[in-house]
Amino acid sequence: SSVNASSVSSINENEVRFKIASSHFALSETKAAIAEMESVKTRSLEMNVLMAKLHRNSGYNRGAIAFYKECLRQCPYVLEAIIGLAELGATAKDIISAFTQTSSRSTKVSLDQIDPTRWLQRYVEAQCCVASHAYKGALELFAELLQRFPNNVHLLTETAKVEAIIGKNDEAIMRFEKVRSIDPYTLTCMDEYAMLLQMKCDYSRLNKLVHDLLSIDHTRAEVFVALSVLWERKDPRTALSYAEKGR
Repeated sequence: SSVNASSVSSINENEVRFKIASSHFALSETKAAIAEMESVKTRSLEMNVLMAKLHRNSGYNRGAIAFYKECLRQCPYVLEAIIGLAELGATAKDIISAFTQTSSRSTKVSLDQIDPTRWLQRYVEAQCCVASHAYKGALELFAELLQRFPNNVHLLTETAKVEAIIGKNDEAIMRFEKVRSIDPYTLTCMDEYAMLLQMKCDYSRLNKLVHDLLSIDHTRAEVFVALSVLWERKDPRTALSYAEKGR
């Protein structure tokens, strides 16, 4: 009973430290957040994701890579960790090898157990293509994944982002529209969608988009950027103030 009590207090203390560190992170106080988390010895998946972000923001890329890999050992389906590793220059082979190591690292599981249809492997390859600017290959892999998961908001958004990068603006706009029809409350990359609408001079749709985003969550960076895009034509000074808030 006393052992149980001490383990519960330890868990609670770790959770408190995690919440404090998360607050520091939200305020861009990276060093204070890392210092708070370093005293936590047994970290949950959520804690390791935070540690990866903190190290990356501080420029400690090797540390960030190690924490992202630890996330994948705990759960191979953490897409944020896959994207982070790809952006930090990890190869697809390197990322996939992290899946097959358990958290204990003493035993391995086969890739067939984790990813029997190889969709996760294709996803890793797609993100590595994006990170290395091999956009044609990325689009082919995302198209393959979309055949399997046709209404997946994340895959549609990732595809739209790549289409926008290579100048397929009409396709990207249609893709973002599909995303909004499936999930009207999504905010991810809606600032990029706003920029595409501005480039097309489609101000009626841009106006509606910004109105919708404000009603969902007026505190998100994407919403401030979309507001800045909307105001750029009318009042550059107001646009700049919104852009500053979205940083």
